Amino acid sequence: MIMSRKNKADAGFYPTLVTVIIIFLACIMMLVVLQPGLPIEPDINIRMAYMRDHRNIWLFSWLLWMASALGLLLFCFYLLPFLPKSGITYYSLAIITIGIVPDITAEFIYAVILPWIATNTVVANGITLQISTEHFRTLEYLAVLLTGGFGNGAYNAGGLMLNILGFRNQLLPRWLLWLGIPSWLLGLALSISTIINEPFLMRFFTAASMALSLIWMFLIAMIIFRRPQKYLWQEEGATR
Repeated sequence: MIMSRKNKADAGFYPTLVTVIIIFLACIMMLVVLQPGLPIEPDINIRMAYMRDHRNIWLFSWLLWMASALGLLLFCFYLLPFLPKSGITYYSLAIITIGIVPDITAEFIYAVILPWIATNTVVANGITLQISTEHFRTLEYLAVLLTGGFGNGAYNAGGLMLNILGFRNQLLPRWLLWLGIPSWLLGLALSISTIINEPFLMRFFTAASMALSLIWMFLIAMIIFRRPQKYLWQEEGATR
């Protein structure tokens, strides 16, 4: 049993490094490619035109974010061998898994549906143009709430719970566990700022939470997943 858990933990090293790279690239794309088509640009017509004129790179950027969401879920699965086998652990993981649904839905809206509306609005006129623009605005707002509010909120609530559960394993480095706490809290702050629609706070908490999360995930891979046998949840090395 210990051997099978060790093998499972060993498998987390390279996938986590790949996930960190994908999330890093997704963040670069958010800054360089996606930003002109996001609500940070106040003119809806400029946003629609940008999506229409950059459909391929726009789609690719959102596919990176979808892969990032799945990678985060996989990363949390790889944490399980180091955490207590309790209902709270699996409940936390379930919350993260549930967050995938609104997040991927929102990213699909941004990647496919909004560019489609923007493209078809070009050939519309009169009342049809107004209706298309309003549909775009409504779906855009829905997507922001789904990904930044509900999806991100679920990820960070579940992740924070897993992080706290790690303190019950006396073999895990305390400094590393404490380092993870701020990233989850900043992520929750991002969800709150998204729900109350505060653009400046959304940008700040996005940058801060993503930077800390990437550093923490990289350190988890290099310290925990690289030498899992030292940190596996065991009775003699853990408190109940």
